[in-house]
Amino acid sequence: MGANVTEVTAYRTVAGNGDSARVREMLKHGEIHLVTFTSSSTVHNLVKMLNAPNLEALLKGVTMACIGPVTAGTARDLGLKVDLVAEEYTIEGLMRAVLGYYGL
Repeated sequence: MGANVTEVTAYRTVAGNGDSARVREMLKHGEIHLVTFTSSSTVHNLVKMLNAPNLEALLKGVTMACIGPVTAGTARDLGLKVDLVAEEYTIEGLMRAVLGYYGL
């Protein structure tokens, strides 16, 4: 149709190189209460980082918050429970959803 298209990368999600063993220990001892996901790639990165055969048990009692329905779908597809999904698909919307979830 005569259109010229230029692809521009607006952002890139990169997996961190933090101490995954420490994160697993914190989860195991109930020290992490809330995990937020801002994109499907963040869900994939957490699951990959934890590399836990008992993922459901490890995340029991942890509130899972997703920025939108696509991210929530990814989380569910990977076996995570989703407690809340932001109505506005922005960081601010996600924070409002979290605050509302806790009645703040």
